[in-house]
Amino acid sequence: MNHLRLNLLRPNHQHLPATLITRNSTPWDVTTRYQTRCLRQDTVSKLAAAVDSQNVIHIRGTPASGKTVLSQLLLDYYLTNNRKVFLLETWEPLEASQSGDPWTRFGLHLQQKYPEFDKTWKSVPANTVILIDEAQGSYRDTYFWNTVIKNRRSGEDKDIKICLFCSYGSPSTGVEEDDNENGFTPVTFGPAQRITLTPQLGKDSPKIGLFYTEDEFREVVSLLTTNKFDEPFTIDKAAMDYMYDLTNGHPGGVTAIVDFLQNQHRNLLKHKKIRTITIDHVLKVLKDENDFFGFLANHAVHRSFPSGQRLTSEVAGILGKILVNRSIPFNINDTTMRKCYERGWVHRISEGQILQIHDVAVLPSRLHEVWLEWFIGNKPKHLPDRFDQLRLLCREVLEKFSKITLRHAIEGKKISTAAKPRPMEAQYQDEFYRAFYDVAGIGVPLCSEWSRSSTSQVDFYIPQKQWAIELLRDYDHVDEHISRFYPGGKYFPWLQEKKVVDWIIINCASSPPTRGMFLSDIAVIPTHPANNIIAYSEQNLWTAVFTNGCSDLKVYDYQMRPLFSVPLHN
Repeated sequence: MNHLRLNLLRPNHQHLPATLITRNSTPWDVTTRYQTRCLRQDTVSKLAAAVDSQNVIHIRGTPASGKTVLSQLLLDYYLTNNRKVFLLETWEPLEASQSGDPWTRFGLHLQQKYPEFDKTWKSVPANTVILIDEAQGSYRDTYFWNTVIKNRRSGEDKDIKICLFCSYGSPSTGVEEDDNENGFTPVTFGPAQRITLTPQLGKDSPKIGLFYTEDEFREVVSLLTTNKFDEPFTIDKAAMDYMYDLTNGHPGGVTAIVDFLQNQHRNLLKHKKIRTITIDHVLKVLKDENDFFGFLANHAVHRSFPSGQRLTSEVAGILGKILVNRSIPFNINDTTMRKCYERGWVHRISEGQILQIHDVAVLPSRLHEVWLEWFIGNKPKHLPDRFDQLRLLCREVLEKFSKITLRHAIEGKKISTAAKPRPMEAQYQDEFYRAFYDVAGIGVPLCSEWSRSSTSQVDFYIPQKQWAIELLRDYDHVDEHISRFYPGGKYFPWLQEKKVVDWIIINCASSPPTRGMFLSDIAVIPTHPANNIIAYSEQNLWTAVFTNGCSDLKVYDYQMRPLFSVPLHN
């Protein structure tokens, strides 16, 4: 059993760069330029509003996250609305210009790209917009950051708007303190000036991100399946939901997966044996992880995966820690972490309240988690010999739960993959995943299905032991989860085929069920006379009760008899 734990289209190299297109008397119409590109009109209009209101916008995203295409779409938007706009696809240091103050040097830089540009800035209209792609190349440019950016952040000097598209950078300053040789103090970017992979929660943060929204995702998949291939096809809703959960809307990841599905079914599509790719088709072809990730090596998204000699043991160690913990504190002085961050293998994001803000490192998408789980699975370590029983393992894992992590999850403070807060309902699965590797060691294969989609399989599967673990939250559909392991249930075939030889359901809750609690359609035995609580009839069921602000854990068996209790630590 090898269940997969489980572009914006990259610009067509044949299309003329948007920077070379000029307006004339003909109405500007970009809708026919790209038959497979989602125009992201809502995202682009909100981005333009942010640029106009803030003077400088700092956008950060890992490779293939859609920065270049979004810069082109923003260019098109401004041209459509008769705004003066210029796009620089790369950065050349201003010190390379012959002479003059920083603004004159910046003007000369623009004039090299646009001969009509007035390097003196005298004839440049107010509110002119300058878009800079690959702007991380400017971080060491003191002329640019200590004068041009600093002036515009404070609303001084030339009345222009600047939007920076960067593959990395400090969320709060862009430039690192040690990136400027002259030691100047960098400007700061508040939440209103920052845009990252996904929308952030702060009230001042723009409600947009580089990744597709769910509506944009569905639109781009439809455009790709309709217009990109010789044989158009469709993808059903369940499969689309699965793909969105797997990619988090990562543009490069979305394009790669659509291409993979078409490639795997091209003969069936060509001979019209199928016209719609279903969730069953998707799950079947994604089971071969070697084939899947081999295919991704030919796509832009692969730039965000370390490979070859770059995938050192130190790099693997950092990525493994992030995978297990969902995020770890970011340390710019850690050479390996900085390498992962600047190469785009991890993303840096701010977490916490105003007086306690700190940066953490996360993986760019769920697809990157899947890749890491696959990589770890190719070099497996053995589960320690002492774990000869599933319940012994589960006990040690539960005892390693962190009270602080659980509290942060409840409060919505835990930033995770794709720079998104983890939903509260995933807190127990997240913590079980982390604590498992704390107990067993990173490298022991653990197939985690919990974050994939509503069509996911068992929450956790340990292939070395053929053990299955299902986690519930607050008595949610206990009977339905139990029924999955019995005749007619979706897990029962695994038991018949001996792919699962032992299983357990752990119901995580903040209190034991009382007689008055509404429990519909649950197979229960009579009320436990000693404790006046409801008990269940399934022996493979535990109830783990977290109390006192997640500081204390008490675990009960299926008859609600205490098994063990422990205080939880950090």
